[in-house]
Amino acid sequence: MAVLPPVLPDWVTQGGAVGLLAVTVVMVLLGWLIPIRTHRETVRERDLWRTIALKAMGQAEALLPAARITAQVAQGLYDASTDPVQVDAPPGEPT
Repeated sequence: MAVLPPVLPDWVTQGGAVGLLAVTVVMVLLGWLIPIRTHRETVRERDLWRTIALKAMGQAEALLPAARITAQVAQGLYDASTDPVQVDAPPGEPT
């Protein structure tokens, strides 16, 4: 956060209304003062995105059990396909 230059407090104490206007203009230009409409819109958007994120997290948590089962099935299929197949020799033949 920027610090006001030391000249500005002197403007307020000696300049009266002009000094106060100067400080207000500086604060607006630095972004320290914003219109209430902009503030409310920003808060509304923040709440909307927070709600969307919480809903998405809930949906992801609901899908986790199915994802775990799918991962286990895929791992089982992979393990079955990479295990060497051992064929027993017919009786009476040397192995």
